Amino acid sequence: MAFPAKDGTRHHSASRARLHDDMAKDKGAKPKPAVVPKPMEKPAEAAVAKPEAGGDHDVSSQDIQEVVSAYGPAHQIVIHHDQKNGVHTVTSHHGEQGHMHHSEHGSAAEAHDSARMAAGADEANPDEAESVEEAAGETPESEREEMGGAIPGVAA
Repeated sequence: MAFPAKDGTRHHSASRARLHDDMAKDKGAKPKPAVVPKPMEKPAEAAVAKPEAGGDHDVSSQDIQEVVSAYGPAHQIVIHHDQKNGVHTVTSHHGEQGHMHHSEHGSAAEAHDSARMAAGADEANPDEAESVEEAAGETPESEREEMGGAIPGVAA
């Protein structure tokens, strides 16, 4: 519990608050004006890291597949969607020396495909993805019907 002195300062004990008041009387001190906290400032917008043109580690001029084969899959990928201007940027960092690849795309799907490639995927958008049931190890309904409705691995 905090104990307030006459000027509003808070102390850990009543005796400390009284001591504060007594010392203030001796000095003829006036109460301190209340400190008004400043309103919180808005954080600066996160700037999208853009590689320096012609820098040693800027590999934006190369195709992303070439960058992945030369320096390995990206260890950091940043995707920025600027809906207002319709620009979708992908910045990826490859290798220990920090080789950076920066690309701009016209749609979010293209940007995400580029990010998949930067991460080392064989294809940007595979034709047929594994179904949720297959990924979870579940047997699709058609296979259950072929088995006579039995649950695999469970004796009837």
